[in-house]
Amino acid sequence: MHVKRLMDISLSVGLMIVALPAIIAAALAVTLTSPGPILFKQQRVGQDGRNFIVLKFRTMVAGSEKGDRYTAKKDARITKVGAFMRTSRLDELPQLWNVLRGDMSFIGPRAEWDELGSTESPTSDVRRRRQDSDMQGERERSRFFSDVGRRGGELPYTVPKVATTDSGERSRKAW
Repeated sequence: MHVKRLMDISLSVGLMIVALPAIIAAALAVTLTSPGPILFKQQRVGQDGRNFIVLKFRTMVAGSEKGDRYTAKKDARITKVGAFMRTSRLDELPQLWNVLRGDMSFIGPRAEWDELGSTESPTSDVRRRRQDSDMQGERERSRFFSDVGRRGGELPYTVPKVATTDSGERSRKAW
């Protein structure tokens, strides 16, 4: 067994034990505040194109996955408890089970929706192949790539700012 896999197993088990009170509280909050299942299940495409079911706490009203696949910032389908769980990332705790099962890893590319993987979005293949994703700036890159998927493959364009040096010369700097 590889060191990375051993690390995934030990971290997921340890975090599940530590987070058990939060997991129980989140499950109760979902159950008591809205009818429907506690967990949201979605098919994802992992490494080497392998399909698996990702688990999350349900943060939207039951059955809302049949509508628009993308969630707006103030989407009416998000429950009050769900809004809190999304901002605090408590809805992601069931994914510790996915890590323990070997479906996902703490370090590596993000698993895509099955629909995005099958239509080969501009970033889906890049994400699956990228080996070293534990780099500084990963959060900015993933936000950028998820925006590309929402825009149907349209890449955002930014113009670098132009700075003037002390001598009056102009130099281009992107910051």
